[in-house]
Amino acid sequence: MTTWTFEQPPQIPRDLFRKRSVASSDDAMIYVGSGKAAIAIVLAYLKISGVLPHKMTPILVPHWLGTWVYSQMLNCGFPTTRSDEKAPVVFCYHQFGFPQNMDKVLEIASARKMVVIEDCAHAASSFYKGQRVGLLGDYGIFSFSKFAFCFALGGITNNDPEFRRFVAKRLKGGARSLRLFVNSVKLLDEWISGLKTPRAAYGLSGLRSMAYARYGDQVLPSARALALWDLKRDAELTARRENYRLLRAETDRFDVCSHLEAEGVAPYAVPLSVCKTSAEGLVTELNRRGVNAGIYRFDFARCVFEPEMRPCVLVPIHSGMTGVGMQTLIEVIGKCL
Repeated sequence: MTTWTFEQPPQIPRDLFRKRSVASSDDAMIYVGSGKAAIAIVLAYLKISGVLPHKMTPILVPHWLGTWVYSQMLNCGFPTTRSDEKAPVVFCYHQFGFPQNMDKVLEIASARKMVVIEDCAHAASSFYKGQRVGLLGDYGIFSFSKFAFCFALGGITNNDPEFRRFVAKRLKGGARSLRLFVNSVKLLDEWISGLKTPRAAYGLSGLRSMAYARYGDQVLPSARALALWDLKRDAELTARRENYRLLRAETDRFDVCSHLEAEGVAPYAVPLSVCKTSAEGLVTELNRRGVNAGIYRFDFARCVFEPEMRPCVLVPIHSGMTGVGMQTLIEVIGKCL
């Protein structure tokens, strides 16, 4: 029996080496080497400006961020999930691409005089009440390579001239050799992952860890990365919006998406609200049919200050799911629920 993996096949894009100026911008966007580099740059600026005076200064973060993200903060502050701490900075994560309740977040942050960093790593193009996320807080950070292969590429949104001068200086001092190393490992990783050879992937794991540990230092964006993101962005985000629309249209009768926006998002993945008795069976059947799903936790309150974490079944809706993948996903949901 054929097992569908619903992943894009490994391929070298025809215009991989197309050039583009690294000075390019999108609205208030400043392109940098990765999402981790974006975090490092923003926190470094807050450190020199006195907002984060020492390494033990608390930074309020959500419960569900990865350890690599938390560790990236340790040079400038100390991540905490306790909202009663007197933290001068809050990290507001638009989980899986679904915006936080920014009215409430900004109201609380303003009352506490906190700097708001919007983590848009999963929200390359999502909107909150008609306004693009990343433009609501003081800073927005992005990780575009999570959405489509474009080597390592991130971004920062902020219009403060002083901050932009700080970033320009950091970019000017960036090491091109480090950029070459990180992007070479990224390309090799993409190719080997697509070939699905466990032995080769295992052999690459050490090199991958070395590269990932340096993402925060790799501040320079690649012209090739920008060109690839330009090439793939619209098609990938359009596919995700359409797959999300289809998922809702075909499964709304099961009430698994009623906690989510119907429009204005291009999700990284979709957290389905499924009762505990059905969740494990649904995940097992999806995995058996080749759809990479799992049980995770999602903040139903959408508020980093007052989260309401509940289990959900997280399912992919990237462009590789278009067609057979989405049909399988919808069919299995109908069968299990």
